[in-house]
Amino acid sequence: MRSTFSLRRYGASHAGRGRRSSGPPTSRAAGGELAGDAGSGVRGGRGPACEPAGPATSCGVAARRRGNALGVTSLVPAQGGSATASFFDVVVTRRVVRSYASQPIPDEVVDSLVTSMLAAPSGANRQAWAFVTVRSERGIRALRAFAPGIFGTPAMVLAACVDHSRVPEHPVSRGAHRLCVAMAVENFLLAAHAQGLGACPVHSFQPAPVHRLLRLPTHLEPVLVVPVGYPAADQPEASRRRPREEVVADETFGHHRPGVA
Repeated sequence: MRSTFSLRRYGASHAGRGRRSSGPPTSRAAGGELAGDAGSGVRGGRGPACEPAGPATSCGVAARRRGNALGVTSLVPAQGGSATASFFDVVVTRRVVRSYASQPIPDEVVDSLVTSMLAAPSGANRQAWAFVTVRSERGIRALRAFAPGIFGTPAMVLAACVDHSRVPEHPVSRGAHRLCVAMAVENFLLAAHAQGLGACPVHSFQPAPVHRLLRLPTHLEPVLVVPVGYPAADQPEASRRRPREEVVADETFGHHRPGVA
């Protein structure tokens, strides 16, 4: 059963899901050479068969220092298997992508992104979320008009919403379920990266116009929009992350285990 929705109204089946492509191109993002593959652990990947990418990675992502925000090519111990290597490489090489190639995303890849997204943790298993995928040029242009955080022309925009009908009337609970939506979006971002796509979670948008454009019912509140597409050829350098010792402590704040500066 399809998990995506139409721009015409929330919950409608997507009658025109975009042109079907023979498969995503081999895309060069600053995060590395990416291609959809079965070894990434995400269904629906298409592209060249999985082949060894070098000593640091076994499959899926051949990480490069230029695109790795952590400054490493792999976090996998020597004894790690290829599936483990692929997973960690996807996690540490994911980065924000804001410029996109003019290439549609195949239906089966979109479905795999949605499946990965819906597998995210959910407080009390309430699954107090709802999502709308927008793939038509007209719909994307309309959203961009009210979302200054969307750059370029993505192949798709995901709108991620809190479903207040499934959330208890308590401010703490409502805040917690926004976090659940964010975790689902992170699954989406990682699944996209594993299949050669780039994306950027965006909070800078006007909720009321977006609510009207997507014809959302009153109990749904959009909290993030996520443009996604195959990365354009030229990407800026990845931003550096704060050092581990600044943000991670052991046992008590300010204490680090031996061997960590």
